[in-house]
Amino acid sequence: MTATISNGASASYSPAEDELGAADPTALLAESGDLKPLAERTYTNPVPYADGKSHTAPDPFVLKYRDLYYCYATDEHGILVSTSPDMVHWTSHGFCYTEAGRRNFWAPSVILINGVFHMYFSNMPAEGPIPTRKSCVWP
Repeated sequence: MTATISNGASASYSPAEDELGAADPTALLAESGDLKPLAERTYTNPVPYADGKSHTAPDPFVLKYRDLYYCYATDEHGILVSTSPDMVHWTSHGFCYTEAGRRNFWAPSVILINGVFHMYFSNMPAEGPIPTRKSCVWP
């Protein structure tokens, strides 16, 4: 079988089968040199941070911009941000967004539009009843 890889190279291979009989999707990439064997790419969970502390990153959103990965994660009090050059070694920068009177931040997402980063997320009022969902009927 011959296939073209994203870098334009083409390779021939016979798909290896796993114990379930499925073709190994990494066989072509491994032969092309685009994928290193897992034995050479090791890491631990949780991933290490530069300050040596253990940080959590619930509900993460990761964005690569230039040569750096940005991880936006949720917290009771706001949105946390960490950066990494390789998605293995991280530096925590603390909160990138908090808002007085709001809590339970979750589901951050960041998008670059015309040179400006826009962040979308959910949260709720710090005081008062929890908002309820309302049904919406589409025409």
